Amino acid sequence: MDYSEAINKLRDLISVSQGRPIEVIAGKMRSFRLVRRYSLDDISEYESAIGFRLPEDYRNFMLEIGACDLYSGGEKTANGIVFPELNLLKSRYFEPLGIEVGSDFFPIAEDLRLQELAVFRMSLAEGRGFFNVSHEYCVEDWSDVIDELNGWKRFEDWVIEFVSLDGKSPVH
Repeated sequence: MDYSEAINKLRDLISVSQGRPIEVIAGKMRSFRLVRRYSLDDISEYESAIGFRLPEDYRNFMLEIGACDLYSGGEKTANGIVFPELNLLKSRYFEPLGIEVGSDFFPIAEDLRLQELAVFRMSLAEGRGFFNVSHEYCVEDWSDVIDELNGWKRFEDWVIEFVSLDGKSPVH
């Protein structure tokens, strides 16, 4: 599976589910919900408001998919990946964690099942600055923990793995 196929699969799942549970894995029901689609103008306006350009892979994801809840359902009611609306990033992630917009870390989503944040590290080149990090770690420890695990990867690669594994976060 490549990135385009993964995006197309997510679009199809969102279209079929429309927030209602559907069977995606034999005997397992999951729901997919589009919260908001974004145009290039929407994203540019948001970037102007925060004074910061979004990570390119994430920017493309928001244009291709948008804010959404993916692979929700199962044993717990709140499990899946949540990509919140852009205007909620600051209050949902940045402020509670004490991260400044434009700093080295840029949280974009949350894996509710694993209690992990999906985070970009802006200082890493070649788009290899993406990782899921546990809520157990303080922001100050993120670099060391993730460097130790050699876990930085491209967001597009993470999306491919995530969709290929039917919503299970790729192992670090």
